[in-house]
Amino acid sequence: MTDPSISVLRMRLSELADDVAKVQGVLEQLALRGSHLDKLKRLVTPRLGGKTITVPLRGADAQARSLANAVETEAKLAEILESEQIDVARLVEQIGEAQKRLQEMNKIITDMTVVNLNQWRNALSENLEICKNVLEGIEGLCQDIADGAAPAQVWTGLRELHDRNCRALFADYVDLLSGMVLRDTHLDDEICEITYDFLTELGSPRLVLPSRRSELPTMFKDLVKIGFPEWTIWDVPMAAHHAGQWRADQMLPDHPDWSALLPDRTDDVRRCLFADVYATWRTGPAYVCAMLLLHLDPASASVPDRGAVADHERARVISGALTFAELPDEFTAFVKRIGADWSDAVEQNTAPGAARSDTTALDEFAGRVRGMLENRYEPYGAGKWQQANQSLKSVLAGDDEPQQRVELLDLLNAVWALRRAGASPSDLEGRVKSVWWNGGGREGTPPPSIQRTPSARRQEPWTSTA
Repeated sequence: MTDPSISVLRMRLSELADDVAKVQGVLEQLALRGSHLDKLKRLVTPRLGGKTITVPLRGADAQARSLANAVETEAKLAEILESEQIDVARLVEQIGEAQKRLQEMNKIITDMTVVNLNQWRNALSENLEICKNVLEGIEGLCQDIADGAAPAQVWTGLRELHDRNCRALFADYVDLLSGMVLRDTHLDDEICEITYDFLTELGSPRLVLPSRRSELPTMFKDLVKIGFPEWTIWDVPMAAHHAGQWRADQMLPDHPDWSALLPDRTDDVRRCLFADVYATWRTGPAYVCAMLLLHLDPASASVPDRGAVADHERARVISGALTFAELPDEFTAFVKRIGADWSDAVEQNTAPGAARSDTTALDEFAGRVRGMLENRYEPYGAGKWQQANQSLKSVLAGDDEPQQRVELLDLLNAVWALRRAGASPSDLEGRVKSVWWNGGGREGTPPPSIQRTPSARRQEPWTSTA
């Protein structure tokens, strides 16, 4: 006989199971989202291999053209074909029309496949596994009730399951659906695809989706959320922090001295600061500019909780992450100028006579992490930065077109240098997207945001003469 005193508990478990099953069902349908398009693309794209229409059609076109050439020189062959009412010229024309239609079909399929299918499948498979685990957890709680467990114990288990798994799972579900709509309609201005390419260059490809806020919880590591209004090329370098968090999870657990660094802080704090040093080391001044000039709060100078990271702490390790040459090296001067701009902003937001925090531990932390990275990854230092500025200056000015594939690391660093020199941000953003598209070997018509005419020029505040 069912105990009426636990009817609410049973109902909550049942409702949660229904909610998770609904998410699971939709995700299973979404997992098939690109399978039909994938099959069609393989039919019309010869480089993907398999049974493609394109190759035999090309063969038929070559044979028909050879026949047409033969007809012009072989009178007997021409008589035979004419007697059979075979119009070779018309045949060549029809095959050409079929090839054009095939190209149009390929473009339509490419436009519909906005998100790389591998990105999509990897993210969904992880989320489906989470759904499975949550449902098993709910079944376990139901079994606890059947075995006579105390209701208070089951209630506690239900809250833990909801807070630990379901809250972020449901947020991911909504963000996946809304993010895919925004990407499919190109309302993210291609920033998600650019960010995906950027993370791929760093060896950490992820599914990238636009979202309400980038710090929203997520249940799986293969998703990066780009929070509004950070949907511009100026914010793309910040995604390197996600790559740094992933590297931290790989490198730090086995490091013998890890807990000795910032010993009074939590692993989450060390992980965040490690990711900042990694992102700066791999991405160079572009990450410094994005974080210090656009993202971090210069008023955040209070002493943080043990488990929280203050923005001024992040700014300190970012500023100390790069190896500097002696002035007047251009690279060093550029980065130090950004640091000086940040210091000015902090000063403007700090009360007169306020105590300064001790940064010795942060400086030591940044130095130790740099030492860990030196033997594994090449930094984006002065040589790369100066070469990128020299090679891409005329390209970004619109005077030249890229002659080879352009790395986004170079592109983002060069465009930030030009912006700091006073160039129009709106013009630069449009040019970066054009270079990214044309310099990346992409086929077909560029998406709307790349074809769009740049908006009116606006002057940067630091270039004003007023």
